[in-house]
Amino acid sequence: MELKDVVAPKWVLSTKRGWGMVLTFVGTALPFVNVYATQWLGHPLDAGMVALVGQSVTNFIEAVGQVAGVALWVYGSFRPTAPLQLARVK
Repeated sequence: MELKDVVAPKWVLSTKRGWGMVLTFVGTALPFVNVYATQWLGHPLDAGMVALVGQSVTNFIEAVGQVAGVALWVYGSFRPTAPLQLARVK
């Protein structure tokens, strides 16, 4: 029996382990990035700037998700297989 028979493959960020790796990398790399950003940009990356970037990325991801949801809704509306019917729930 092989491992692929026991465990289905997953995308790395679909697990807590994957997110732990990302957070560990960011927490480890951010101090080094801050040193180079201070030299390159002329000012350090403070907590306010990191929070602003995080909020902007969050807003962007939410907007992309909403556009994808509306696109799926419209796509699903154009290809119905049967008319909607009211049925009793048992």
